[in-house]
Amino acid sequence: MWLVILFIPVIYYCSYLIYHTIKFNHYHPKTIDNQFFVSIIIPVRNEQENIKNCIESILQQTYPKNLMEVIIVNDHSEDDTLIILQNFINDDCIKIINLPEGKKGKKESIDFGILNSKGEIIITTDGDTWRNKEWVQTMINYFNENTALVSGPVKLTGKGIWQEMQALEFSGLILLGAAMIANQSPSLCNGANLAYRKKVYYEVGGFLNIDQIASGDDELLLHKIRNLKKYDIQFAKNQDAIVETSAHKNLKTFIHQRLRWTSKSTVYPDYWITFHLIMAYFANLTIFLSFIFSMFLFINWWIFFCLMFAKVISEFFILYHANKFLKQMQNLKWLLIEQFFHILYVLWVGLISQMKLKYEWKGRRVN
Repeated sequence: MWLVILFIPVIYYCSYLIYHTIKFNHYHPKTIDNQFFVSIIIPVRNEQENIKNCIESILQQTYPKNLMEVIIVNDHSEDDTLIILQNFINDDCIKIINLPEGKKGKKESIDFGILNSKGEIIITTDGDTWRNKEWVQTMINYFNENTALVSGPVKLTGKGIWQEMQALEFSGLILLGAAMIANQSPSLCNGANLAYRKKVYYEVGGFLNIDQIASGDDELLLHKIRNLKKYDIQFAKNQDAIVETSAHKNLKTFIHQRLRWTSKSTVYPDYWITFHLIMAYFANLTIFLSFIFSMFLFINWWIFFCLMFAKVISEFFILYHANKFLKQMQNLKWLLIEQFFHILYVLWVGLISQMKLKYEWKGRRVN
């Protein structure tokens, strides 16, 4: 009986991944040739290394410039971000505004940007991203008459085992978020590539009641819109909609990003999301414990190998299709090595998500 109990979370986890991968593969949302006035909101803080490439990639869009404004909200940058932005100040569609004293953080930056926007559609992205010239038009084409929000794909880039392993793990999250939308249970998205109607943003009260969380300008807003139960939510399943950003170059920034992400995990309004996260945690904990118990001969090694085999096969299935879509098939070579780090990573994330730890983000200490 205890062996059956041991296998339950792993079977659930593996089945969940396979089911949602199939959902993603069968997801083919309709698109319409649309044109709206679009406001692209870019909250920035200390982005001197990336902001030039970001803005240039947006200015190269094929979308009509007379139907687009780019609002860059400077969140009290302490480096040369503002100096670099001065190179774009003469472009008619660029608007640079400073976040007022007393306001800080990504949510307040986005909200201030929306307050100063003219667009019917809001697109949010980050200052360390770039994209191809069809990005805006592709995202806009996923809005039908009842669409409130369109989630876009985000791709991590970089070279070497450390950055490529990050990209491999992250690709699975992108596919899973898309598959949940395909399954009409949207839960995951990324603020680096997100579009929504301004009127719906105000209908749900913007970031009201979720503004105490440092993260969540994307997923928690998605949940508020989903809970209205009267609008469509789409995923832009098109490679022209991909936004790219560099994977972290060192462990410190990676850990601080994950601390930022986990800050919202304790306030998800949907209990099913919490249940799925718990089952994923226990699946990895079960595999870890089976390895420890096998070492001390409490159980046979075949139990560990069976559990590990199930994890590898199911994760290969989702990551193969995710990286095929993102055109990053070369990252699959790290799959087996990544498995061992992934188990420890999941167990670590599960623990820190229950703690209110301080972390540093963009040169600012966050509680």
